[in-house]
Amino acid sequence: RAFAEEHNFTQRLVLGAHVRAGNGEKGDFEKKGRGIKNANVFLKNFGKTLHLLSEKILASYDEDMRQRKSMSPLIFLATDDATVHEKLSNATAPYNISVVVFEQIRMDPGTGVGYYNKDWKDNSCRENFVSQFIDQSLLSISDAVVAAKYSSFTQTIPIMTVLSDSMTNFDDRPNNG
Repeated sequence: RAFAEEHNFTQRLVLGAHVRAGNGEKGDFEKKGRGIKNANVFLKNFGKTLHLLSEKILASYDEDMRQRKSMSPLIFLATDDATVHEKLSNATAPYNISVVVFEQIRMDPGTGVGYYNKDWKDNSCRENFVSQFIDQSLLSISDAVVAAKYSSFTQTIPIMTVLSDSMTNFDDRPNNG
């Protein structure tokens, strides 16, 4: 909720983007061709697609919604690859669209995904799960969600929308005092 408030989710069009790049993951992921062969080209095209989508959505708004969503569009990015944030930010900068991520501990570039590489004796596995839950929650309160490639992560987002009202209705918080 604090992240959504900090980035003014209610005052702008927010596109949730999930990019499951694999972060160098091998095995079944690679065998099924789920990775991204050229991330720079892919993300440049994805950035342009998100820009065009944002224009169409904004054009469909009535005057009241345009006033409420008056700030420039924002992309909330959920990804397994830390290098995607900067590359997508560069791709969307010409369109005046910023990209934000929920800060979390990520695996080093090219080393695979967290749930295969963490030491089960410390809290890193739990922290990784909590970060994924937060990413899904933030995707669920975006105005639209776009999955760059197939991933079961985005297929579970409808479940997360149950929480969306409690995260975006900032003025409806209970008074604790």
